[in-house]
Amino acid sequence: MPRGKTQPNHVVRRYGRVYQLRIETENDLEKLDAFGIDHWVATAAPIASFNCDQLFLKFLDYDGNGRISTTDIFQAKAWLFKVLNNRKNLVDGIDRTCLRDINADSPEGQNVRIALERLIADTDHSDETPVNLAQVRERKNVLLKSPINGDGLFPPPQVADPELSAYADAVLNTVGGADDINGLKAVGDAHVGQFHTDAAAYLSWLEEGRVPPEGETSALYPLGAATSAAFGALTAIRPKMEEYFAQCRLVRIEPSSLTAMRLQEAHLKETESTDVPRITELSERAPLQTPVADEHLRFDAPVNAVYADRVARFRELVVIPLLGENGDTLTREQWLKANAMLAPYEKWLDSKRGVSVEKLGEEKIRELISGDLRDRFNALLAEDKVIASQIAHIEALERLLLFQSLFVRFLNNFVSLNDVYNPQRPTLVRAGTLVLDGRRFTFVVRVKSRAAHKAIAQQSGIYLMYLEVIPKNAGEKFEVVVPVTRGSASSLFVGKHGVFFDENGRELDAVVTEIVTNAISIKQAIIAPFQRAFEAMEKKVEGISAAREREMTQQLSEVTEKAEAGVQSGVQQVSTGQGAQPGSAQTAQQAGANSKRDWLIGGSIAFAAVGSATAFMAKTFSSLSWLNILIIVFAAALVVIIPTVVIAWLKLRRRNLGSVFEGAEWAVNSRLRITRGLARIFTSDPDFPPGTKKIRSDKVRRYARRQDKEVREKQPENVSAE
Repeated sequence: MPRGKTQPNHVVRRYGRVYQLRIETENDLEKLDAFGIDHWVATAAPIASFNCDQLFLKFLDYDGNGRISTTDIFQAKAWLFKVLNNRKNLVDGIDRTCLRDINADSPEGQNVRIALERLIADTDHSDETPVNLAQVRERKNVLLKSPINGDGLFPPPQVADPELSAYADAVLNTVGGADDINGLKAVGDAHVGQFHTDAAAYLSWLEEGRVPPEGETSALYPLGAATSAAFGALTAIRPKMEEYFAQCRLVRIEPSSLTAMRLQEAHLKETESTDVPRITELSERAPLQTPVADEHLRFDAPVNAVYADRVARFRELVVIPLLGENGDTLTREQWLKANAMLAPYEKWLDSKRGVSVEKLGEEKIRELISGDLRDRFNALLAEDKVIASQIAHIEALERLLLFQSLFVRFLNNFVSLNDVYNPQRPTLVRAGTLVLDGRRFTFVVRVKSRAAHKAIAQQSGIYLMYLEVIPKNAGEKFEVVVPVTRGSASSLFVGKHGVFFDENGRELDAVVTEIVTNAISIKQAIIAPFQRAFEAMEKKVEGISAAREREMTQQLSEVTEKAEAGVQSGVQQVSTGQGAQPGSAQTAQQAGANSKRDWLIGGSIAFAAVGSATAFMAKTFSSLSWLNILIIVFAAALVVIIPTVVIAWLKLRRRNLGSVFEGAEWAVNSRLRITRGLARIFTSDPDFPPGTKKIRSDKVRRYARRQDKEVREKQPENVSAE
């Protein structure tokens, strides 16, 4: 460095009329914090906008909100500076490292060093041998694919111990599990704990409801072992029995209500004898028995056939053994007493706990929760925690190598847009390259919602194309936006197809779905007014021609109709024997003469008008010299061109690429103007490859002449043109 000069803290370079921070050296990176974020190009952006390793973006998104912010950048930089001794690899974008590059004095560096040392030991390399990202990921995949992979979850089929595997399977099939890191159903410590809690609760519930010895009863089991069957019989008839006693009370209050409870004759007439669902519905709605005012049910009287079996079972299992009655009748008081006597059993059933394990049965449950199965599972968990620690160290090393290879590149696509403007460098922002209309568009941004993006991006002043990109094989469609910065828009339209190449070189189909129209170039702006004027004149002439054609057609139709009417009249007179009347023929001849006269008069007037206009123009221009005529034409053109050029130039200067980013949910600080240089970079019209020879003679003319010659040779000699 020359004497008297010191190294600058920051270097900013001009990119498209905007000064942006250069990040190329360790010094640039070290002093990034001191360069105010208000001078950054962007301060936040969704991770979906970047086309790079997704795990790098996940590591960089410290708060996990799906966006990269200035805080995430500073946290990543601070972590890197704690881990690295050698920061040159970071600036150079190298995805490998060795032990001497790591700072072991910091806890962050120690975690990385542990993984590096273990990996070096496993591969029998020396301490000076660099370890690259591919080796780290290979080691990580080996650990993740093993049965004990550090995620705290164990798929039963992958547990080597058969008894422990059956134990894990029982847990999975009762309390459930979760997907492990490889997508397999597995169980962990929380699931095992829930299983034992549910098992203890279920066994405790069973103990509370033990059936008394044979021949004995209790408050919970008023019928001993037969209580369960009795309760089942009672609950099976309960809804209909409650309905019956309610109907009896209504009859006692209002006897006439009995009529409304019976099946109505109208309903029966409307029901087909073969309509089984309707017959079943009416039968189920009918009373259990004819309601009576004294509120009792007679078992020896007819009962609704739908419920007859349930009523008989209720009488057999509840009324006779529980109420001690002869079983001929059931009063409302007896019904309530039966419910009260079985209420403790019902309450116990409703308090059932640990339902998830019930299907295993009491014996299997006791077998699984006794013994050392849980202790053996905990030992498996302890082994898994060791592997989890190893994987955490491996991921710290993976994070370092990803940051080394991509962090500075990311900054040059976020803090500044150096890589975006440089066509020789791959950019993390660009979704790919579009080839359409013989042009190559290199700035393509992926959009999540076209409508939301357009609402903001249309303020950019840029001609924008929205395209739907369609994978050739199975894959999800997505949309992109492409700024058109050079050439003409005359051949761009909705529905036009092109070819899209993503950053991995895959070819995909693309179709234009929407266009935001703006100026593209000065040349297009100059041509546009004349083009619009020509199109307007063309439409006007077409309109006049169409109107004149309709008028002539109408006149011709009228003349034809009059002639036909005259002919038909003459034929009719001849056929009736009246003969032709001189007056009729004269009328037809007069109509034809009048029509010819009208045509001649109209044509003469039109010809006179055209001739008069031509004569006036000829007279006017004859009084002027050719120079004056050229000056007038040139001045008229300038009157149109000069304002157009000035306005177009101002619009083109105001084009703002920042609005395209903002439409994609970026937070952008700067107005990113598009200069002529950027316009050439973003939209190019590639020439033929070097060494291509151009043959200017038109082969189509040769083909046409050859065809004409062959046609003439095939004509017979006796055929000649008149």
